[in-house]
This record gives sequence, structure tokens and C-alpha cells, in this order.
Amino acid sequence: AGAVSQGGIVGSAKRHRRRRRRNPGRAHHRAAFLVERDQRTGPHRVGQAEAPPLAARNMAIVHVAIFDAVNSIDKSHQKYAASVGSSKTASLDAAVAAAAFHTLSALFPARQAAFTTLLNQSLASIPAKNARDGVRIGKEIAEKILQKRRHDGASAVVPYVAGDLPGDW
Repeated sequence: AGAVSQGGIVGSAKRHRRRRRRNPGRAHHRAAFLVERDQRTGPHRVGQAEAPPLAARNMAIVHVAIFDAVNSIDKSHQKYAASVGSSKTASLDAAVAAAAFHTLSALFPARQAAFTTLLNQSLASIPAKNARDGVRIGKEIAEKILQKRRHDGASAVVPYVAGDLPGDW
């Protein structure tokens, strides 16, 4: 049986297969909840020093990577932005953990040590072959999502120019 350990996502491959048959989207929703909860309460509190628009953008990148990693394995929905080949042995939890880890590490490099700890906790109870396949999928999806967003203008600095007409900002 799986458990949540300091924000890590842990579980068995057998449970993934049962869950996939019953409710293919459940792993994504569980992972999304854990990532959001940990943003607010976890020891790493991602995005706490960001402006709200940038924080929303960054967390959207993480969640799109998680969604597309899960969907690359269970094919329950249409991809949002990216997909990669999958294997029958790939762990959903490993793919979710790797997608979150790689996007968060790229977006918040100063916190990579905390993310590495969470990734290791998440992978600890997953059989090596299943984890390896899931991590490959999560990493590839994260790289594709990050590449798509690399030149999206989020880091552009727009100077404020005061105005006194309607619509001026």
C-alpha cells in the first residue's frame, strides 16, 4: 500500500494497474493535490517569493507536465502539450514524481536539494524497473513542456508608464 511521506508520492506498481482500470485520471488528481498542498505547507514552499502571475504560470507548467506524464502512460485523455512513448511496466507515481521534480528543479533551481529528497522518497517503494520507466517518461515530458514555455515572454520586463486616460495602466 502507498502512503504520503513529507510530500513524496509513494506506491506500488500493482496498485497503479488496479487504479488505472478503475479510474485512470485518479493518479493525476492525487499528485496535483499533493503538489498544491506542499506548495502551501511543505518545507520547500515553492513560489513563496514570486509575484502571483509568475507563480501561477510556474505551477501551471508543473501541472501540465504531471497531466501529460500520466496521460502518456494511461492514455485516458487527449494530451495537453506533449506525449512520449510508454511501456506497460511504467509506474504512474514515478512518472508524476519525475515530471514534478524536473519542472520544479528547472523553475526553482535553488530548491533542487529539497526536490531531490522528495523524489527519492517518492521512488523508494516502487520496483526499480517500474520506477525507471516512469522516471524516463516524466523527465521527457517535463523537458518538452519546459521547452515549449522557454520563450513565452514570462521573464519580459514591461516598464510602467503612468497615464490618465481610460485603459492606461
